[in-house]
Amino acid sequence: MSVNCLASLEEDADSDELFEQKRRALLASLSDRIHRALSAFVLGGCTDLVLPAFGCGVHGNDPAMVAEVFREMLSDPHQFGGRFRTVVFAIPPSRKQNYQAFAAYFHKQQEATMKKAELKRGATTLT
Repeated sequence: MSVNCLASLEEDADSDELFEQKRRALLASLSDRIHRALSAFVLGGCTDLVLPAFGCGVHGNDPAMVAEVFREMLSDPHQFGGRFRTVVFAIPPSRKQNYQAFAAYFHKQQEATMKKAELKRGATTLT
């Protein structure tokens, strides 16, 4: 292997590490902002929420990342799971990437919740 090839591999590794560091920092910042917003709703006594895709438009946040953070926080009973009666994400289907990301993450959550409820009732499901 040539010296140039090794240098290129090191640059790729450095680039991947830098990308991962930036991704983790963005995730931490996004999680913090979403947590603070949901906390404010709890403190305000809100039970029904209509939420946006939280920065997925002009700010360019990754809709899959945003949806995942919301799903984790809203389903975790140690965070915000069960704190709100209704949560609606106001994302028009015309915003395909945002709509599909949120639909995919929350559809999975809804299916898991329904299966747990059926198991508690002793029902069996056929798939």
